[in-house]
Amino acid sequence: MDKTHCLHRVVDAAMTHGYIINRTAARNMAAGLYPVWMVADKFSIFQDYAFCQVRAVVPPVILHSIHAAQSHISITPKPEAARNAIWQSLKARAPWKVKCKHLLWGLLVRPFLSIVKQR
Repeated sequence: MDKTHCLHRVVDAAMTHGYIINRTAARNMAAGLYPVWMVADKFSIFQDYAFCQVRAVVPPVILHSIHAAQSHISITPKPEAARNAIWQSLKARAPWKVKCKHLLWGLLVRPFLSIVKQR
């Protein structure tokens, strides 16, 4: 990228504020997520279902605006029990290929990754 920014593989992410999506990834995501069944930034699902490869720019190039503290988005999250029930249902309905890929990734790749949390 340049002398101060680089790309890193994303294992999981939260509070993502900007995206760059190429045409192939956009087509894969539109085909795989329609009708809508998942939030637009659940990156682990995108990788499990092979919609796209997710990379992060470090340090981030898009940050909170001065108006972020005034936002009402996600002010009342779903109760944890409801969120867990929905997530378990989605995982149970995943195709066997996705389940196997996720299991193998968890056994053979994830243990060897070093994770650095960005702030």
